[in-house]
Amino acid sequence: MKTVLYYFSGTGNSLQAARDLADYLGDATILPMADLVTKGKEIRHKDGRIGLVFPTYCWGIPRLVRQFVDLLRPDAGVLVFSVVTCGGSIGAANAQLDRQLRGLGMSLYCGFSVRMPGNYTPMYGAPNPDKVKKMLARARTRLREAAKVIRHNKVVPFDNGDLFGRALGKLIYGAFMKGLGKADRKFFATDACTSCGICARVCPVSNIKVAKKGKPEWQGTCEQCLACLQWCPEEAIQYGKRTAGRRRYRHPAIAVKEMFRRK
Repeated sequence: MKTVLYYFSGTGNSLQAARDLADYLGDATILPMADLVTKGKEIRHKDGRIGLVFPTYCWGIPRLVRQFVDLLRPDAGVLVFSVVTCGGSIGAANAQLDRQLRGLGMSLYCGFSVRMPGNYTPMYGAPNPDKVKKMLARARTRLREAAKVIRHNKVVPFDNGDLFGRALGKLIYGAFMKGLGKADRKFFATDACTSCGICARVCPVSNIKVAKKGKPEWQGTCEQCLACLQWCPEEAIQYGKRTAGRRRYRHPAIAVKEMFRRK
């Protein structure tokens, strides 16, 4: 059965997860959610499986993923599953996704959580390289196991976060979503900035503008993916007062050009 994997990724974790899953499943196509949300057209499927691969944001679903799901128009019988990457707990992400899908006449037939290196630099630095290597090896094993279930179209209960994570998904997620419009006000670039424009090209929602020989300017439609901060080659981009000196993270198998937004 053919599978289409739609991914959303800021640091490359979910992109690589989608690639690994595609290898394990076979006969799979990988497409970026961000490009399709930008186009705003209905996404139709007549048969096969749809896989949604994305990270947990504040123990819930990224706004862009919600926008993408609203565009889905699969025929009856098309199966939908998820792979949610996270640094710790996925919280209520799968439950939120299933609820949204049911409101559109669909549901999750299975949903998986995959732990990968955390990368929310405003709160913590990235793991050291040795720990990253071990985490990514375990993630590949987890994805191989998930592929066995997906390949046989088994209907199984989707993964949920622990009780604490699910509670946070209910208590904090709403405030996080409401604050996204102002979330980029804390970003700034230091004098280390070379005006290379990489931050603007990796931003999935075109939220950054860089004038010639100027510093980046954020436009108020941030998704908090932190791609700009993580992929800056000079580590010139900071968020508030806590990110300076903290180890950045991007998936070691992903090249920056693979993160560029498609035109």
